[in-house]
Amino acid sequence: MNQLSLRLRQNENLCGTYFRMEFEWPIELSPPVPGQFLTLRTGRGFVPLLRRPFAFSGFHPERRQAEIIYEKRGDGTTLLSELSAGTTLDVLAPLGNTFPFPKEGRRPLLLAGGIGMGPMFFFAEQLAQRGLNPLLVLGSRNSLQIPILPLFRMVETLIATNDGSRGFSGTALDCLSSYLEASPPEELYELYACGPYGMMKAGSSWAKDRNIQSWVSMEQTMGCAVGACMGCVIRVFAPQVDEGIDDPGSYARVCTEGPVFSGDLVDWEGAIHG
Repeated sequence: MNQLSLRLRQNENLCGTYFRMEFEWPIELSPPVPGQFLTLRTGRGFVPLLRRPFAFSGFHPERRQAEIIYEKRGDGTTLLSELSAGTTLDVLAPLGNTFPFPKEGRRPLLLAGGIGMGPMFFFAEQLAQRGLNPLLVLGSRNSLQIPILPLFRMVETLIATNDGSRGFSGTALDCLSSYLEASPPEELYELYACGPYGMMKAGSSWAKDRNIQSWVSMEQTMGCAVGACMGCVIRVFAPQVDEGIDDPGSYARVCTEGPVFSGDLVDWEGAIHG
């Protein structure tokens, strides 16, 4: 983790209430990778008091620029949306773990919902560059919240909207299930998801029923984002050795042990209600 002063290069409205922010990345620092996140101070004073966490949504090595996608929905993100190019950002980064690449012979299925589209876009691009043929399924409430990106020309992408205003009418998971009904039954998959808890819970259960490994990127309110305050803990089942969790208890910190977890590890009832 590093505390950085990064220069903002671009801050634009992407679609609907979503914005994309690009900022310079130090040449001496390793690039961020899909799954990792940063926290930044959205104001100059004590309001808002806490930093805000945002997942990386891309990295451009030729320009040494990283990016995030955020939704304007509160005081902190409203302040962010008003920043102009040239502003210096107070950032802690890179934080958290990363999405594991799928096992050999498995096609990666990416479920993205709402603000969870950012890290999924980043991961889809990385997978495509490695020739791993990802399928990206993007779900939203309506067509106004769906961006138009060059990424969709290099990655097979399915669009699902709750109101049917674009693409499949229904949820992202229903869209994925409908698509796979026409796929070869012997094809192997690995599922990745980021978005609303309900979507990730359903996706994890769907994958488990089909003996498919699932990975989810959890979103939690964070106080410190460095593992000290315990404000972002989620309930988990008995830790597995390869999850990197040292505490034998039933909780894990999203900021340090995550944000990416095996879907089978998360106690979804506890994560949502507890």
